[in-house]
Amino acid sequence: CLEALSSSCYYLLVEKNRYRFSVKPNLNKLLSDRRASIQPDKIQEKVKEEIRKVFDAGKGIDKVYFPEKSGQIADRAAITLIVMPPDCSMEDKNTMHIVEDMIKEHGSSARTFKSALIFSIPEQDRQLKEEARKLLAWQEIDDEHDVLQLDESQIKHIGENVKKSVKDLKECVWRSYKNVVLLGKDNNLRTVDMGLVHSSAASNMVSLIIQELKQDGDIEEFISANFLLRNWPPAFIEWSTRSVRDTFFASPKFPRLLNPETLKDSIVKGVANKMIGYAGRDGAGGYNPFHFGPGLSAQEIEFSDDMFILTGAEAEKFIKPPTLTSLSISPQYGKVESGDRQTFTVKGYDQHGREMGIDKVVWIATGGEIDSNGVFLAGQYAGSFVVTARAGDVTGEVSVIIPKVTGRVKNGGSGVIEIEDTDVEIPEKVPTKISWKGNVPYLKWMTFYTKVFTKYHEEDSLKISVNFEIEPRDGVVQSQVDELRAALKELGLEDKVDMG
Repeated sequence: CLEALSSSCYYLLVEKNRYRFSVKPNLNKLLSDRRASIQPDKIQEKVKEEIRKVFDAGKGIDKVYFPEKSGQIADRAAITLIVMPPDCSMEDKNTMHIVEDMIKEHGSSARTFKSALIFSIPEQDRQLKEEARKLLAWQEIDDEHDVLQLDESQIKHIGENVKKSVKDLKECVWRSYKNVVLLGKDNNLRTVDMGLVHSSAASNMVSLIIQELKQDGDIEEFISANFLLRNWPPAFIEWSTRSVRDTFFASPKFPRLLNPETLKDSIVKGVANKMIGYAGRDGAGGYNPFHFGPGLSAQEIEFSDDMFILTGAEAEKFIKPPTLTSLSISPQYGKVESGDRQTFTVKGYDQHGREMGIDKVVWIATGGEIDSNGVFLAGQYAGSFVVTARAGDVTGEVSVIIPKVTGRVKNGGSGVIEIEDTDVEIPEKVPTKISWKGNVPYLKWMTFYTKVFTKYHEEDSLKISVNFEIEPRDGVVQSQVDELRAALKELGLEDKVDMG
């Protein structure tokens, strides 16, 4: 009863085991008066200062404190912890709308790395303000104890209360910031309530949050090459290393990597075990460098649009000797007047559509003669004929048209026969363009690319238009649209997607 009175009465003095009332106010009275005089701005500043202290103790991930606009949060492929201001609490209905906007937007642009953002949000801010107010009051009393003419017992009691208030405010921050919000696999916000949180639960608040998200599979320290193979995009034969890294922070279906650099170790182990290959494009359409097997180090891995990983099956193809599989003759169409010459050239391509040298070419022609250098001499008969190049068992051919010439013969008296130009029959128009339109099953897309496009890859006039439609069984979800837009944007293409 006496202890309860000593903590609530304003004029009850306590000296060891003696209790007496006096006209002199005790520390309770001083504390109450000072609490009432603390300004709200000073309280808010103290709360934010303590929040920073609690979260600054955790290292390893970037942190953004109390953002007001989405542009204050960088859009990058790395986990970022956003500590929301104390007045933006779970009790406020607008908080989740603010979080959703920050995830979707980066200033005036759409955010690419939505999954990289993790929000720490207080339950409410009333208790935080009260603890901060009490601490500020005790600190002011402690600073003025000489002016207040306090005795030694009171001064000692003030020092103890300052220490206790510092600890109470710290624990209040831990208890308040128990909610973590992030993008779930369904592309909707997901809230993780960490329960009754206190400073003894982990070495620091950031470690506690990471530990909690690791248990749920939202954060991983390391992923295996097998994980990459299980989640390989079906349309990709090669997957750029930059795109691989970015996917872990752009797609909510992938876990977030605590340190993106560990992905390099995953690639090295996958290459060493011949589960995947690591390669860079060369100017001739092949791969250089190319790694498939032990010997690659993490320092050699580069996150770039020009460096790729390949499945083991695809990598195997590039360690086998190239085999000549097709010949391409230029020009692909010829119109040669009777008695005139046309020179044809030929290039060879291997089983992967890469250009390769040809040891010996045999030329064959109908409608005229052709020599070993590909020089065709048109014969006297008009019509459509074929020029063929053969290298071993591989052949390539093009069409040659010798136009028909008719007219009146006139004798100039010198024994020379001439054909009047006005009576020359105009031959049929030679085709100047090839086009095709049709549906290609997605599993045959790469075969279509190899068999068709590689034959014309040196033609500057080659144009490819793509039109595709997808009708998911469960309907279109926003995450699919966002991933598609991110992929198109990464390729430098228009990211407008129509939904119907």
